Amino acid sequence: DVPMLEAVGHPSAVNPDRALRKLANERGWPTLVFSIGVPLRERIRQPRNAAATVGIACAGAATAGVAWHVSRRMGRRTS
Repeated sequence: DVPMLEAVGHPSAVNPDRALRKLANERGWPTLVFSIGVPLRERIRQPRNAAATVGIACAGAATAGVAWHVSRRMGRRTS
């Protein structure tokens, strides 16, 4: 964390451990403490129909695989 905090223009130590808190105090960096966590699922919007999205992706991958296989077989026949 320290190299990244040194690289930015306005560093802030977020939920620092003891060593980082001490370093932040020595360097005059603000310290932010968040005690109430928010589950990741509540922060990220889930697709409305995840199963359909996965199905479409699998169908596209299968189609690409078949096209690749056919093109390789066709290339062998003409040689």
